Amino acid sequence: MPRHSNLTAYLNRPLFLAPFGQQDFVSQITGDLSGAIDQAGTGIIAGIKSAFTPGASSAAERKPYTLTPAMLNGNCDSEAEPAHGDKLWDWTDGSTAIIRINGPLLDRAIYYWDGELCRDGYDRIAGAVAQAQTDPMITGIMLQMDTPGGLVDGCFEAVRSIREMKQAGGKPIWASVCDCAASAGYALASACDTIIATETAITGSIGVIMLFTQTTVLHKKIGIETIPIQFGDYKTDGAGWKEFSEDEIGRLKSMIGELGNVFVHHVAVGRNLSPEAVIAQQAGIYAGQQGVAAGLVDAIGTRAEALAALQEFTGTSSVQTPETASAVRSNQPAK
Repeated sequence: MPRHSNLTAYLNRPLFLAPFGQQDFVSQITGDLSGAIDQAGTGIIAGIKSAFTPGASSAAERKPYTLTPAMLNGNCDSEAEPAHGDKLWDWTDGSTAIIRINGPLLDRAIYYWDGELCRDGYDRIAGAVAQAQTDPMITGIMLQMDTPGGLVDGCFEAVRSIREMKQAGGKPIWASVCDCAASAGYALASACDTIIATETAITGSIGVIMLFTQTTVLHKKIGIETIPIQFGDYKTDGAGWKEFSEDEIGRLKSMIGELGNVFVHHVAVGRNLSPEAVIAQQAGIYAGQQGVAAGLVDAIGTRAEALAALQEFTGTSSVQTPETASAVRSNQPAK
């Protein structure tokens, strides 16, 4: 069963999230904590309603699940698994597969029992790209992005998968940044052939963060003392029930630095930038044309213009967008 039922499991873990995404992520966690407090009462009310309302939908019908390998391969025939459809992409426009990527990203996508996507994950995104690559009706793939990033876990596996499919001479994979592709979202975009962003879209935030909540002051006030019995001097690094030492902070920073260097490497390779140029950005975020100047975006264009340019590139559209398409091909911002 997916860990989303207790999002607090994602606290104190490295995250690829832009600052505004961090708040969104914490809000989801806080919401889950608040929901847990009322869970017992809600369950009683739901039980009474179900008993006196024949045919009323039950919580089981909205039970969440994660994708299995069979689902990722487009095989949903197993009676043991709920059917959510054969395709992991969202829709097609002509012969272009559209993959929408929205909100904070988890390692594994979570679906409701009736097939509705609850929270997106790297496995679904990479699986959708792989399916589209092997579909004979598809000539191009577009990632339509509005995400502040997400977990470290699973991110670079998806990035590497997309890049390998691109390098293998497969179908073109473009990214259309409609609102935001930051941090882990930008890592995914950087693996694409071309990135087109709207004039107000946010890109960048190439960095890593860990969120800690220290409760030592609260514990002292209410008389709680935590006594660890541990093996290994560093086993309690990052534990919120104690004050952090300078050595401990140094070790955690070292780990974050290692993950940051991996992030920098992937973006540098994907965007043909030097690692020094990526590091010099210091995880800054860029709006519209700033992303082009920083080498993170190829051209400025709307979602429709990006789609039309990709279809012109693949020769599958009668709609010509010469300014956008030519700008994309020459790696210059569209006018």
